[in-house]
Amino acid sequence: MKNRKPFAISAFIVIGIFGFIFISPSKNFVPEVSNKVLKKALKKEPLNKATRTISSLPKNTKKKVLERKVVGSNKTMSEINITNKVSKDWKEKYTKQFQRMAAIKDLKDFNVELKRSIVKVSANTGTNFEHILVSYIKPNGQPFSFEALVNSETGTMVRTWNKTRYEFKKNYKIEASKYLYKKEKTATP
Repeated sequence: MKNRKPFAISAFIVIGIFGFIFISPSKNFVPEVSNKVLKKALKKEPLNKATRTISSLPKNTKKKVLERKVVGSNKTMSEINITNKVSKDWKEKYTKQFQRMAAIKDLKDFNVELKRSIVKVSANTGTNFEHILVSYIKPNGQPFSFEALVNSETGTMVRTWNKTRYEFKKNYKIEASKYLYKKEKTATP
């Protein structure tokens, strides 16, 4: 009796596995559809092969127009007197001024990335500015970047922040021999 239990259990497991493999429906099971139902579905949504495009081509070739965000007031753009105009070549003007003022001859990978365009309002007058990220590699190989606020008309830098800072600390070497104290002999009574 005891010898038949393991045999019965293993036989039950083997039969269960074979039943699961051979009797269960296949993964590629497709229900049969009548021709009438298929024709109705095709009439509702005809296949349009012309709408397919190559995935490497951009879908929308229109350029994004960045809206200017008003900072410092709750007024709309039409209610603000703007003191400067937006120049198309503000980035080139800024690059020339930066390279002249930085006095670094070998700038590598100099890049100016526009983050957003803003109008800064003060006393009902607004000034157009560009919020940019400037990044480059110094001649010694260290990457450097910062964010800046640039005048949209003249390309002059007004303010900077988030500068990369490298903190190189000098290793101090302490000689222990200078600080050893000799134990003085005390007179015993």
